[in-house]
Order: sequence, then C-alpha cells, then structure tokens
Amino acid sequence: MFGLVLYSGIYLTPQSCQDLKNSLERELENVKHQQRRAVLRDEAALSFRGPIEPISDLAGFINPRFVEAWGPGGSLRPSVLRGLIEEVCDGVYTFPLLDPAFCERLIQHGEAFTRFANEKGVSQLVGAERPLVLDTMKLG
Repeated sequence: MFGLVLYSGIYLTPQSCQDLKNSLERELENVKHQQRRAVLRDEAALSFRGPIEPISDLAGFINPRFVEAWGPGGSLRPSVLRGLIEEVCDGVYTFPLLDPAFCERLIQHGEAFTRFANEKGVSQLVGAERPLVLDTMKLG
C-alpha cells in the first residue's frame, strides 16, 4: 500500500512528487480493473443454477452410518464411531462422513459449474492465481 510518511526536515522534490502521483494512479487503475473483473465474475456466477438443491437437514448430506455414532442429545457414541474408522495406512484414518449420493451430486454440481464457467468465461474472470471456489459455485 502506498502512503506518505512525513518526517521533519525531509524535502520532496517536484519530480519525486510526480513519480509518487504516477505510481498511485497506476495502482488505482489496477484496483479499478480488479474491481471490474470481480463484478463481472460475480454477475456471471450469480446466474449459475446447479443441480444441487438446498439441503435442509443433515440427512441430506451426512452419511447415515456417521449419524448413528451420535446418541440422543448429540452425545458421541465412541463404540459406534470406532467401528466406522479405518486406518488406510500408518497414521491415516478414514470414516464415512458424507453420504455417497451427496458426493455424487457434489461431483455433478462441480462438473456443471465447470461447463457453465467455460461457457460464460467465468474461469477467465477468476484468474489463474485462484481456482474456482465453492462460494463461486454457490456451495460456500
């Protein structure tokens, strides 16, 4: 970020003031360009209607086997949870958190958004420095 730090006894020449002004104007143009890209990206992304419907409860995306690990009142049942955990290699564990049907719908949603982004040019608006993200896909 640019700014002036004023010290007593420092003299700014007309040329150094002009250089600073030019630098600030370039930075302002860059910020305005980024803002225009963000507006275009957001407008394009807002028109996306993906295949995933809003989910109103946990049963819509949490694996039923994982839900069973929780008892009445939300207390964890360790014996059930231990039965779900699998050590796939030393120190790496897996358990069924998401429902397989939801995972398939999520993949379809991502593929649909990728097609949409390519058709609408959203991927070019996002830029190479940042991938298409869940909030842009209306999943964040």
